[in-house]
Amino acid sequence: MASFRSKRGVAELAATVALFGVLVGLSGTLAFTYYSWLGSFTHQAQELQRASLSLSETKVSVVAASLSSTSSVWLYNYGQRKLTVTEVYSDGSKALLSRWSILDAVTGAPSSSIEVGRLSILTGPRAQRLVIYFDTGYGLEVSMAS
Repeated sequence: MASFRSKRGVAELAATVALFGVLVGLSGTLAFTYYSWLGSFTHQAQELQRASLSLSETKVSVVAASLSSTSSVWLYNYGQRKLTVTEVYSDGSKALLSRWSILDAVTGAPSSSIEVGRLSILTGPRAQRLVIYFDTGYGLEVSMAS
């Protein structure tokens, strides 16, 4: 009988150790998953904060827009950084950037970007509706007056 009790005690001890091992393994897996998710969430929050800062620095307004044989949009940049036009959608279709040009409104000189504190003119082919995207990801929609 003593032999049965000692075997039973060893079996209970082995089962307890095995159960403890499974519990530690599951706890470790759950902790790893949680902290991975938390790290991913933190990274996404930092990316959103950077994008928000970039957009808050983007301050541009449409001063005027006219439509004749070409489309002209007068833009004033009152933000904290110069803006580069990355995409133009003309009447719903993506337009070739090479067909659009930026001019300094004061000097009439061609420019590659819209400088801070300057009035610039974006000109291109005739279109009723434009959507202009800048390098900050900011988009500006303009309806043209004929």
